[in-house]
Formats: sequence, C-alpha cells, structure tokens
Amino acid sequence: MRIWCKGIEIKGLGEDSTFFRFKTWAPNSGRSTAGKSTGRVLYWKYKASVKCPFVPSDDYKTMKSIFETEPQYFAVKVIDNSGEEHNLTMYSGDLQYSSVVNCGNGEIWYRGVSVELVEE
Repeated sequence: MRIWCKGIEIKGLGEDSTFFRFKTWAPNSGRSTAGKSTGRVLYWKYKASVKCPFVPSDDYKTMKSIFETEPQYFAVKVIDNSGEEHNLTMYSGDLQYSSVVNCGNGEIWYRGVSVELVEE
C-alpha cells in the first residue's frame, strides 16, 4: 500500500498499516429483542491506519506539517494492496509516536508513528 496526503507520499509505512471501508448504520439499527438484526447501512466510508515502525526526524517533521496544519480536510491518494487507486478527501486523527530514539550522532528517529485518516 502507498499513501499520499496533500500530494506528499508517506514514507516508511509498516506492514500493519490498513485501508478499508466501514459501515455507518442508520439510527435505531441493531438487534431486536428477538435477536434479529434490524436497520440499514446509512453510508460507507474509507479509513486508513497509517503505521510507521521508524521514521527519521525530517520525515516526522513532514508528517507534522501534513497533519497539523490547514486545511484540516485534504486530498489523499491511496494505492491499495490490490493496485487499485482511491482519491479521497479525508481528515486525520492525532499524530502519535511511542518513543524517540537518539542515535548519538545527532540523528533522531521516531518509533511507532501512527495516525488515522477518515474519509470526509
């Protein structure tokens, strides 16, 4: 899978990054008292879980500039694992990382970088 946000490719995607469509159900959907499913799907949206095991400092700064600046809704291109291209308008969740690794030579890497992207 490959992902571009605001025209910039996200580098270092991990194997656990995902891209999928999820359902949003209409109000009052769910299970009846008899245990039967009721309701209907209101709409479908795409979601991408971007997970990068290690990201160098410069790439992390680029990611911050993508996800922490205007516009909050932005163009995303995804080429999924089947090779199909999707062009969407999405917004991002919070950019996170688990730790900072100082390599000792002035080089800094970010471990466990992740962000969720959701279709508008």
